Amino acid sequence: MLINDIAEKYILGTFDNSQTQFFLPEGQIRELITEPSLREAVPELPDDIIKWILKNSHKLFATTLKSLQSDTTLLLPALKRFKDARFEDSCMPIPIGPRANDEDNESPTSDTDAWERAFDPEVWGRQHRISFFQDQWIFFAPVFQTSQYLYDLCAEHILPVIWKHQLSHEGGFAAVHKVEMHKAHRRLSPKSGGEPYKMLAIKAILLGNMTDSTDEIWEKEAKALSDTNTIEDKHIIKCLAAVRRGDNRYFMFPWADGGTLRDYWNESQQHSRRPNVIKEAVEQLYGLSGALMKLHEFKDEPVPSSLESSTHLLTIQEPDSERDVVTVQGPHEEGDSVTVPKQGDEGSGGLRHGDLKPENILRFIEDETDDDSELCTLKIADMGLAKRHVLATRERNGATTTIYATRQYEPPERGKAEPLSRLYDVWSMGCIILDYIVWILYGNNELNRFNKEIQTGNIPRYFHIPEGEHADQAEAIISQGVERWMEFIRTRDPECRKKSAIRDLLDLVKTKLLVPSKSTGLGRVKASELHEELGKILAKIKNDNHAYVLTATNLDIIEKVPPPGNHLTSGTAIDSDNFDDKWYLPIDNIFARQHKVMCLIKRLTPSASLAQLCNRCQHLSFWTADFSLVEDKASKFKGKKNCQFCQLIWGICQNNGVEENAKLVFWRDKSVLKMEGGPPTRGNRPPSLVMQDKSDILQGRAPVLSLLRDRALKLDSIQIGLPQLPDLTNSPFSTPKEFFELICLWLQDCDENHPGCRRESRTRLPTRLIHIGKSNTDKVVLYETTGEDQRQYRKGSDKYSYVALSHRWGDPRKCKHFVTLPGKVLDEFKEEIPSSGEFGLPPTFQHAIEVARWLGKEYLWIDSICILQGLHGDFKSEAKVMEDVFSSAYCVIAASRAEDQRDGFLKPREKRKFLKFETSAGNPFYACEPIDDFKRDVLDGPLNRRGWVLQERALARRTIYFTQVQTYFECGEGVRCETLSKIRQTQTEFLGDPSFPQKIKNKTRGIKIRDFTGLRLGSAYDAQVRFGIFDDGPDKGFFHRSLLWRRGDNEPMVPIPWPKDRFIHVPTWSWMGRTGVIDYFNLDGNQFDWEKDDIHPPWTGNEANVQPDVVDLEATVRQFDLGSPRNPQNSITFDMQVGNVQSKGECVIVARTKYGGANKKNYYILVVSASGKTATTGEPIYQRIGVGHITYSCILWNHPKISVRIS
Repeated sequence: MLINDIAEKYILGTFDNSQTQFFLPEGQIRELITEPSLREAVPELPDDIIKWILKNSHKLFATTLKSLQSDTTLLLPALKRFKDARFEDSCMPIPIGPRANDEDNESPTSDTDAWERAFDPEVWGRQHRISFFQDQWIFFAPVFQTSQYLYDLCAEHILPVIWKHQLSHEGGFAAVHKVEMHKAHRRLSPKSGGEPYKMLAIKAILLGNMTDSTDEIWEKEAKALSDTNTIEDKHIIKCLAAVRRGDNRYFMFPWADGGTLRDYWNESQQHSRRPNVIKEAVEQLYGLSGALMKLHEFKDEPVPSSLESSTHLLTIQEPDSERDVVTVQGPHEEGDSVTVPKQGDEGSGGLRHGDLKPENILRFIEDETDDDSELCTLKIADMGLAKRHVLATRERNGATTTIYATRQYEPPERGKAEPLSRLYDVWSMGCIILDYIVWILYGNNELNRFNKEIQTGNIPRYFHIPEGEHADQAEAIISQGVERWMEFIRTRDPECRKKSAIRDLLDLVKTKLLVPSKSTGLGRVKASELHEELGKILAKIKNDNHAYVLTATNLDIIEKVPPPGNHLTSGTAIDSDNFDDKWYLPIDNIFARQHKVMCLIKRLTPSASLAQLCNRCQHLSFWTADFSLVEDKASKFKGKKNCQFCQLIWGICQNNGVEENAKLVFWRDKSVLKMEGGPPTRGNRPPSLVMQDKSDILQGRAPVLSLLRDRALKLDSIQIGLPQLPDLTNSPFSTPKEFFELICLWLQDCDENHPGCRRESRTRLPTRLIHIGKSNTDKVVLYETTGEDQRQYRKGSDKYSYVALSHRWGDPRKCKHFVTLPGKVLDEFKEEIPSSGEFGLPPTFQHAIEVARWLGKEYLWIDSICILQGLHGDFKSEAKVMEDVFSSAYCVIAASRAEDQRDGFLKPREKRKFLKFETSAGNPFYACEPIDDFKRDVLDGPLNRRGWVLQERALARRTIYFTQVQTYFECGEGVRCETLSKIRQTQTEFLGDPSFPQKIKNKTRGIKIRDFTGLRLGSAYDAQVRFGIFDDGPDKGFFHRSLLWRRGDNEPMVPIPWPKDRFIHVPTWSWMGRTGVIDYFNLDGNQFDWEKDDIHPPWTGNEANVQPDVVDLEATVRQFDLGSPRNPQNSITFDMQVGNVQSKGECVIVARTKYGGANKKNYYILVVSASGKTATTGEPIYQRIGVGHITYSCILWNHPKISVRIS
C-alpha cells in the first residue's frame, strides 16, 4: 500500500528528546507519489485530480491520505474540495494555535479563505482535522540552504536532525549541540557548489518565557551575526542560519571538528618545541589578528538604541557622547559580546568581540590547509563546546581540565567607568599569545601551573590593582606572576638567548600588547599593528627557516620556571623529578610524515571494507576533539549483532568483567579510546565491590582501542599508523622486506636526527666477533680482533661495526647450549660455524644473522659464541668489558619472545583486529585492538626474566625488541612501535638513554631510581659489571640510592646457584645474587644527606687502593634497637626472610634526612651481619641481610662502632 511505502521512508528526528518525531526527507515524496502509485492506491481517482496532485500537491495528498486512512471513502471528496479551493502544497503547512472563539483549540491561526473553503465540515470531522494538522509536519521538515539566513518556523516544525550528540554544553543562557542534519535538508556549504557541512553546531538560546522584548533583542543579535558574515576571512566563523521555531531561538554554525584552541593545548602535556608547531602557531595567530583587524574596521548601519536590557539573551548598552562603540553582550555567563558602531564619529565604527579566549577560538581540521599542518585553521567564535561534561565524568577522582572564566582575559579597563574600546581585544590577544608561548616551551601541565600561579581569588589575572586603591581609579600593573614568567623565559630559556620567533613573540606581548593603562588601553597597539608585527615574525620564519624558528637544540638542559620564591638555578631538567612508572602514548607524526615512511605505510596498509555499523555507530566521529559516548547499560552493545563496533566493545566488556547493566563512558584521549565503567544500576553485588574489581581499562587507565589515521586526515592529535602488521613466517631468511625496511628507517632517523644517540667516544672492539658476510651464501666464521683492528676502530673506522644480540640461553636440561669452547671448537669456528644440521646454529642465532644482514652489518656479537665457555674459558675477563660490548654496538637485537636459543624470534604474530571508518571527507580512519604495550611485551617478557638484562638494555645506544606481538625500537628519544606509535615512560627513558648512566647523573638529585622495579631475576649465565650498583663517588648520591634496593614482594629472595666453572662471586650487597622482585626507596636528594664516612664504594676513592677483583664495600657498622612497642616510622625489610622482624641488629648508615635537629632525623640503613674474617688480616667480613629506615633514637650511638668489609 502507498501509505505503508511512504511510512517506510520516514526518518526519526532526534533533536527534540522529549517527543518522538518522524519526518519524510525532502525529495522522497516525488519518488513515492507517481501516477502508477496513485492509480494503485486510489483506483477511482480521475485524471484531472492525478494531474493536479503530481503538479504541486504531493505533500497535501500524503497528509490527506494519512489523516483519512481510517475512512478512505472521504479521500476523493476531500481532494476534490482542495482542488476546487486551490489549496495546494504552497498553502501548507497550516500553523496551529488556539482561538478565542474556538473551544476545540485545533484551528489554524491563519484566516485565509483557502483554509475555510478547503476543509468542508462534512468531510473533515474534528478527529480528522486534528490528524491532518498533526500529520502535515512529517512532510514539511525545513531545508536549510546557504542562500537563506533567517528562518521563521512554527513550533511544530520538525528539525531534520538525524543524530545529536548525547552531551551538550549548557551555560546560563545557551546550550550548544553537535548534530548531523539529513543530507536532503542540509544545503549549507562553505562556498558555492562546495560539499555541504555534515556536522553542525546548533546554539539553542535558553529564553525562559518568551517576550516581545527578548525576541526583538534576539533579532538584533541575528542581525549582528549576519553582518559579520559579510566579512570575508577564513579565520572568522560564519553563522549559517538564525532560526525562530515557536518560542525557541537557534543559531547554526559549522561544527569545529578540532575543538577549541584550549582542547588542542590539552592534547599535549609535554613541551612542543618543534619547528612546525612554532611556525603554524605564528601563521594562525597572524590569521586571527587579521580577522580581528577586519572586525575592528567593520563599517555598517548603526543599531537602534531603544531596547531595554535583558539578561535572557543579550544586552544592548546605549551609546553616549563619550562612547565610540556600542557593546552587544551575548548569551554567556560572563557575556559573549560583539560591538556595533555608533554613527556620526569620524573614524569610528567596527566590532569589538569582547570575549576572546582559547575556548572561543575554534579549530577546523578539514578546512583547506597545508597537508602537513597539524594545527589546521583557527577561527574566532563566541561559543563553547560540549566536551567538558565527559571530562568531568572521567576525571571525577582528580582535578578536571582547568577551564577559566571569561574574566581571565579581560583588560584592566574592564571594571572602570570609561567606555571600552577595541583595544580590549588586543589585551586578550596578548594573554592568549603568552599562554601559547608557555604551552610551546613547557607543555600544558606548566601552562595550568602558570594560570594557577597568577590567580586572584579563583580567577587568573594578567594584571594587578595595588591594595588600598579603588579599582575605578587605580593604575593597574602587570601581575607579579606574569612578570616573573616572562622575565624567566626572556633571560633563562635557551629559546630566547638569541634572536628567535619565540623571543620576538614574547617581546611583542610584553611591550605592545599587555600594556595596562588608566582607562581605554592607550599604549597598546591596534589590531592592524598587531597583524603587521606578526607578519614580520612570519616573514622571518619563512626566510630564515630553522635558524630563527627553533634555536635551542639540547632539550635535556631546559629549565622549568621554578615556583615563586625559589632561587633560579640552572640544570633543572623539565622532567627531572617525574620519574614515575606511568606510561604515555604521545602523538609523534614527524617520523610517519617522512616520504619513505609514507610510501611504506601505503604498501603495508591492508585493503579493507568499511565496518558494518548500526545507525548510532555510523555517527561516531572518533576523530573529533569532543568525542564521547555514554551508554547507560552495557547490554545494549550485546544486542546489536550486526554492528561490528558494538560487538567489539561487548567483547572488551566481557574480558573485563563488565556487568550487563553497568553504565559505561567512553572518550578519546589523544590517539586512544578509553572507557570508564561505573557500578551497575541494579545487581546482586554492592557498588563498592564492583568498583574495587575494576580493571585498568574500566578505570580509564588503559586504552580500549587505538585510533589511527592516514596522512590525508589533518588531525595532529591522532597518530598516523599501521592498523595491521606484516605477516612473518617460521622459515629463516624469508621475512618480508617491508618488515626490515621499517627497522632500517628507525635507525636511519636516529642516525640523522638524534645527536644524543651518537657514540661520543670509542673504547674497544670485543675480543671476538662473528663475521656473517652480506648474503645467505656467505660463510659464518668466528673472528678474533687484532691490535691493529682496535687502533683503526678507535680512529673512527666502521669496518667492524657490529650488532649485539641479547637473548635467553634457556634451560640446559631441555636444550643443549650452542657455545664456543677453548681448543678444538674454537679452532673449528674460526674456520666456519655450521649454519644448519644437528650441530648448526640454532634458530635464535640464525634470525639474528638475518636481521644484522638487513641492517647492512657484516659482524655480529653473541655472548655464548664470542666468549669462551667452560672451565678454561675467558668469561671472567670478558665480563669486565661487557659495558664496552653493548655501548659500542651499532644496535642491540633483543630476542624478547624467544624462550631459548632454539626458539627463534622471527615468527608469526597474531593478526591485529581493527575496524575501518571513514570521515565525512572520505578519509580512512581505523579503530584498532590496542597492542602498544612495551611493559607487557618487553619488560615483563621472557627475556627480561634473565638475571642481568638491565645492563644490556641500559648500556645499548639503541635496541630492537622482537616480541610475540610486535617489534619495538628504543633509543634515547623514547620507544617506537611497529604500529608507528610512540611510547614514553621516564623509567624507560632512563635506561634507553644512550649515555646511561651519565645523563641521569646530570639531573637533579631528586631522581627516584625505581627503574629496576619488577625486574625478575632468574638463573643467568653472564655477569654485570659492578653488579647493578652505579657508582658516582662517595658524596653524589647515585651510589647510595642504588644500594637501597629491597625485596619487592612477599616472597623471600633466594641466592642464585652459579655454575662452578664460572668462578662467579656476587656480593651480598648486590641484587644480582638473588632471585625475586626488587624495588627501590624514593629518596629526593634535596632532602637527604648521603653518608660519606661510614660507607665507601670499591671502585672509587684512593685509586692506589682500588683492586680490579675486589668487590667488597668498606663500611662502619653500628648497632640498632627498634625497641618495643614498635615505632611506625621504623621499617626493616629482610632479603631472605618474610614475617616477624628482629628488633636488634647491626647496620650501616647510607643516608639521613637533611633538615631538623639530630634527634629528629631519619636514617636509611643496610642491615648486616657477621659472616667471617679475612684470611690475611683477620678483618671482619659482613654480609647484607636487609634494608630499612629507622629513627635517630634506634641507633645505639654510645656503643662501639667497627670497620668491616661487606662482601
